[in-house]
Amino acid sequence: AEFSGSAHFSTCDGSSFDTSIALYEGSCNNQVACNGDDSGEDGCQSYYSAIDYNVQLGLNYYIRIGGWQGATGSGTLTIE
Repeated sequence: AEFSGSAHFSTCDGSSFDTSIALYEGSCNNQVACNGDDSGEDGCQSYYSAIDYNVQLGLNYYIRIGGWQGATGSGTLTIE
């Protein structure tokens, strides 16, 4: 992470597929958050994923995105 504080990870994309997202801190063995169905953002596909998490400056974060029942396709990952 390039800063310490709240980060927002989202797969919101009106033309994308049903996603799930998992966030790992430090290594791929340390899952710290996950989400499969979020709401509240505008212009999203029916089932998108989002996570709000307090990141720490200098730590590595890994993001895994999957599709419901193996769905695949193009999409957008936004990190703010």
